[in-house]
Amino acid sequence: MRLGIALPDGLPLRDAVEICVEAERLGYSDVWSYEVAGHDAFTPLAAIAARTERLRLGTAVVPASTRPPALLAMTSAALQSLSNGRFCLGLGTSTTTIVNRWMGLQTRIGLDHMRATIESIRAIAAGEKVDGFRLEGGASPMPIYVGALGLRMVELAGEVADGLILTTVTPAHVGVMLDRLGRTDLDVVLTVPLVLDEPEARELIRESLAAYGVIDVYNRHLVRQGFEEEARNLREAWERRSWQDAVGAVSDAMVGSMAISGDLAECGDQIATFQQAGIKTLLLAPVTRVSDPRARQARIVEDLARLASLSTE
Repeated sequence: MRLGIALPDGLPLRDAVEICVEAERLGYSDVWSYEVAGHDAFTPLAAIAARTERLRLGTAVVPASTRPPALLAMTSAALQSLSNGRFCLGLGTSTTTIVNRWMGLQTRIGLDHMRATIESIRAIAAGEKVDGFRLEGGASPMPIYVGALGLRMVELAGEVADGLILTTVTPAHVGVMLDRLGRTDLDVVLTVPLVLDEPEARELIRESLAAYGVIDVYNRHLVRQGFEEEARNLREAWERRSWQDAVGAVSDAMVGSMAISGDLAECGDQIATFQQAGIKTLLLAPVTRVSDPRARQARIVEDLARLASLSTE
């Protein structure tokens, strides 16, 4: 299993990039970025590509609906050139809030749009002309990954993608999702929050799970994993606009199965559990209550250095 990291959050972007550069020195295989409402996913990877030689770089994920396929192909080609072929494009459907409200687009998100977007990107990246557009500089193909919460999107990934990206998932449900993939040759990527020797930071994971769990698509994702009561309580708390109740609705079982926490040995055992479940690339996302930027950066690097000693072969 490849052991990488997610782009660290809660820091100035320059400091997050420095951590990623250090991650390569520590032996990590990957850095994957993301975007919601802060920085975009591509810019940090450009900075990291210029400072590293070996790290595989990817997006986990960018919405398939907020940029046209030609722009996604252009940006991916630039990152492929900067990184000497180390870039992977990870796409997700996102949510109607992000696509339709925040970005002001009328795009209908879903399976059909994802399939059409991937087909267009692949054609453009292969050097073909699509809707009058052709990529200057010749073909620049890249692996395309699909982010999935539902089983139909998993099936689509098995049909058209080079890899599958999972999130907010238990090891047990990883197996359920991979059964629907229909293939064993695809890379399977998972970002997992990790707390090393800082028990009080587990509450930050609880808050993060609450923030996702009140969103309809993630709420249904929880139901499919057997967290029906928690999902119902999260919905009801959000209807009351009670953030405190939403956080309280996230059970210890959710935190314990969707995150990694404990001492080094315990974290190693939990990493192994995700590997045994079928994850092929595990991205660690260190979580800490340390807020001072310098101290936070140092704490994350320290945690990554300790975790790098764990074998995942």
